[in-house]
Amino acid sequence: MSDFRGARHCHSLQLSGLEVGQLNYVPDLTVDFVLKQTLHGRNVSPGDSVQKGMVIDLVLGRGLSESAHPPAAVDRDRPWSRPR
Repeated sequence: MSDFRGARHCHSLQLSGLEVGQLNYVPDLTVDFVLKQTLHGRNVSPGDSVQKGMVIDLVLGRGLSESAHPPAAVDRDRPWSRPR
């Protein structure tokens, strides 16, 4: 298995004879990108052998939360412009 966007990866798993289990979204820079795959709570790495019909859970990026603000820009030529 390899990393894909969520929907594409789900389709790839199904074509490989695997079932898609839970989709868990976590804060990350990416959106809908597969960060981790697990089988019975254990990580599944690309290239690992998995029996057909097994249920694979996915951890996907959901982007950064709205409460996380990027740092304010500072103009180096005007240090007085720094946010307070």
